[in-house]
Amino acid sequence: MENGRYRGWMLAHRFYEMFQRQGSTVTQWINRGNFDQLRQAGMHIEQISSTATALEALDLLTRSEKEGFGVVTPSGALVGIANREGILSQILAKVLEQRT
Repeated sequence: MENGRYRGWMLAHRFYEMFQRQGSTVTQWINRGNFDQLRQAGMHIEQISSTATALEALDLLTRSEKEGFGVVTPSGALVGIANREGILSQILAKVLEQRT
């Protein structure tokens, strides 16, 4: 986040490994808003609107072959990360809910 707006996300283990090696440098990148360095280190910047359906998100993930997308409100606030497993889990839960 920068000024309350989504900038990107990174898998926790990837961030941890990077931070373990160069923590003070990573902190400086974040504090200075140097997101180019973080993107080069594996930060994802792709996003999808929070108004998208699960099927729309799944289709976009499948076509893009990305690990996930930041789910962003129209004002730019991050409300979650959409990944394939999470979306499929939500779809399955809805299907099972309708069967009972």
